[in-house]
Parts: sequence; structure tokens; C-alpha cells
Amino acid sequence: VREFGQEMPYGGLKYQAAVTAANGRIYGIPFNAPHFLEIDPETGDAREVGPALRSGGFKFLCGAVASNGKVYAIPFDAQRVVEFDPAQGSSRELDLEFPEGGQKYVA
Repeated sequence: VREFGQEMPYGGLKYQAAVTAANGRIYGIPFNAPHFLEIDPETGDAREVGPALRSGGFKFLCGAVASNGKVYAIPFDAQRVVEFDPAQGSSRELDLEFPEGGQKYVA
């Protein structure tokens, strides 16, 4: 076991899930963290990427990579799905809004 990447601030449950994108990098889906996590297995680098998401915890429980190469974070407490573009390092909330409250999509 070895640790690599930037040191993350203290606090639990930063990321609950991860997906592998077409670029070979692994993306952590933010649960309590403010940003997506990008892990590059080729270089051993790990860093937070993309703009800060809404404050608070329990944002997203899981994610998926679509055929367009973008990562979609599925809401837990969040009211909107977030689309993250690994190629651009950008994200946006999709227009569909869900009611407040947790455990929207728990399998």
C-alpha cells in the first residue's frame, strides 16, 4: 500500500464511489467533498478537479460514465444531477430538479 497525491483536508466520507473514464483516469464522486477527485494511475497523481460544488454533505452516492465521455453524479441529497467533463475539467448541474431530502437513489 502506498499513498500518493495531494493531502486532503480532514473529514470523513469525502467520496462514496468512483468511476473510470475513457482517459484511463479514475474519478471520485463527491459525497462530502467539494470537488471531484481525479486519480491518474499512470503517474500516481491524485488531485481535486473541477469547480467547487454546492456546500454541505451527502451530495452524490454514485456515478456513471456515458458514451460522450462525461461523468454523471447521481443525487443522494443533492437536488440535481451533475455532469462532469474530464476533458475540460468543468461541471454543470442538469436542469431536472429533484425534491429536497436524502437517499433519492440508493440501490
